Amino acid sequence: MQIPVLKPQLPTVAQLRPYLELIDKNRLYTNFGPLNSQLELRLAEEYHSVYRGVARVVTASSGTSALEILIQSLRLKPGTKILVPALTFVATGTAIKRLGYQPVVCDIEADTCLMTPDSISGVNLEGVSAAIPVATFGIPQDVQAWSEWATKHSVKVVIDAAAAYGAQKVFPGVSAAFSLHATKPLCSAEGGFVMTTNEEHAAELKRLSGFGLPSSEGLVGTNAKLSEYHAAIALASLDSWQDNVASRRYLFEEYRRRLKVINPIGTVLPGLERAYCISVFVIQFYSASARAECERLCAERGIETRRWYTPLLASHPALGAVDRASSLPIATDVASKILGLPFFPSLGAADIEKISNVVNAVNGVAFIRPHSGLPVDGSCG
Repeated sequence: MQIPVLKPQLPTVAQLRPYLELIDKNRLYTNFGPLNSQLELRLAEEYHSVYRGVARVVTASSGTSALEILIQSLRLKPGTKILVPALTFVATGTAIKRLGYQPVVCDIEADTCLMTPDSISGVNLEGVSAAIPVATFGIPQDVQAWSEWATKHSVKVVIDAAAAYGAQKVFPGVSAAFSLHATKPLCSAEGGFVMTTNEEHAAELKRLSGFGLPSSEGLVGTNAKLSEYHAAIALASLDSWQDNVASRRYLFEEYRRRLKVINPIGTVLPGLERAYCISVFVIQFYSASARAECERLCAERGIETRRWYTPLLASHPALGAVDRASSLPIATDVASKILGLPFFPSLGAADIEKISNVVNAVNGVAFIRPHSGLPVDGSCG
């Protein structure tokens, strides 16, 4: 039987039952119901307990809809340019184009796979009104650095933190959108939310998610409301969050122990130990040919792998023609060498041993670097 690269783990019927009974009792199923309000409050409280900071949470029907209403809240001029990283899921780019803006694809840092203020230091900002750095593979962005960059260049910044719940901080002027998709560590089957520090901003985001109502200024919103049933799943997922964190950390350490040539890119920082949940396990080979050999061996042994975020955003067929800030040498090189290995809570030790034996058998592997999503410096993102 094939070992999949991802396997969703949603709450059981028993875990869901108390919340479903509340839905039956309340007879409210959508339109910002009581379970939705409870979810927003719990997410904000969890953020405060870890970071001692204030966050306002607004739920949405998907991670993409969360990102779209967050971008829309920037109130940019039609056709304006927005910087995005080359290595990201296509939804980062399609959200921009759907709102009538122009994505400008930028290169990334080799060590973190992130678009950072440093990685775009030479980019021409003429016509650029915003930037959307991505917490790629769940690796958190440095919000304070982005805030300083935004102030310096008079460019607005929001973060696509789809896979980075528990790791990505927010900051005044720098909000973030998260996904609750079934494959994410914290999930509601489908869903998402925006986290911001500003109460007025949160109120506007909620209006945008509910058709723009109530509004006296002709705010053109959409229907991005999270149903009470999806809120129930997310609440039940939160109930077992710490177990999920522990399971995924255990799997990560098992991979680190069994892979022969490996050099993790960071360590867990104070305050993240009980909050951060690793989303995917991605390694980088010394060469594209080594990756191809590993893919071949894995396929022969029934192990699914994935070339995360390829093709790059600049050449993705779903986007069509987009501008490039440069020739993207780093992103192109990284994309040719990274590979996602199976990673989900029900993955057994025997499975990890089987997978690790295949990776260790690859000829010519000189260096394998896992992009684990662990923070790489003291900023915490």
